[in-house]
Amino acid sequence: MKTLIKVRYDKLKYKEYITYNEYKKTFDFGYPILDFVTANVKERYNNMIDSSKELENLFETSDTYLCKIFYGDDYKRLLKDEKHLNIKILLDDIEKKQMMYSTLINFTFFYNADKYFYDRWIDRFIFICNKLSYPIKQPSFSIIAESLDNNLNISNIDDNTLKSLDDEFLNYKVSNRNLNTSEGFIYSCESIDELFSLFMITIFERHYIISKCQNCNKYFVPFKKNDALYCDRISPQKENKTCKEYASKQPKGLIELYRKIYMKKFARVNRNKDNFTYKNDFETWKETAEKLKSDYKKGIISDETFEKWLIDSDK
Repeated sequence: MKTLIKVRYDKLKYKEYITYNEYKKTFDFGYPILDFVTANVKERYNNMIDSSKELENLFETSDTYLCKIFYGDDYKRLLKDEKHLNIKILLDDIEKKQMMYSTLINFTFFYNADKYFYDRWIDRFIFICNKLSYPIKQPSFSIIAESLDNNLNISNIDDNTLKSLDDEFLNYKVSNRNLNTSEGFIYSCESIDELFSLFMITIFERHYIISKCQNCNKYFVPFKKNDALYCDRISPQKENKTCKEYASKQPKGLIELYRKIYMKKFARVNRNKDNFTYKNDFETWKETAEKLKSDYKKGIISDETFEKWLIDSDK
């Protein structure tokens, strides 16, 4: 039995409504599919086994909502039958899907892409889809599918048929005026690929962009300002603040200090291109600094720890 969800995007409220098994859930636009892309369920599964945690809760976090919908039944069945090898195959499939979406997003919006040229995003997206043999799956309109007869035979289409279709379309639009409001169409998606395609088409249609939060490092779609740096997810550092709220309270000096030291060491290597000691020291420093900067942004290490390491390394 196929999974079926209904999706509606509200342009004015910048919301996304997903209905599954008659239960409707509301999200900020784009969060369900973008959370899916970065949800490391494979690592969580391994950690649960190591710590003897309840494996039934693997897809119960906020960022695994789509995992639960599209993979949850298979996961529960395999877990019940204790087929852990098959579970790992299922998680490998999820990981491959995540890598595909991540590659499509990164090439379209991040790698040498100009955020001010919308048409180029579409070109880049279609190009990378073709290179990866990824088919763009267009979902159906639920309202249209439920209210119109789909009995058109392609072999019998002529001018009279097209005229009749045009009249039918105009009558349909008049009787469904609400489709021209912010509420928009309702779509039916039978797979996560259909949902991803719908999401990307909506991005291009509305001239949105996809950014990466400078705090939690997850994808998000900026609201109102395309140059927004932080998302509205719960901050990994403080559960009572969003990334945007948390970042606004943090001193900017540490990242600036990191950048200053980075450029200083980089310039020294450039001035002394034959000095392999400088080059090796810089590469070692850069690898450690990137790891600590990531841990700092995730709240794993404190401001003081990161600052002390930066100051000590600037010698």
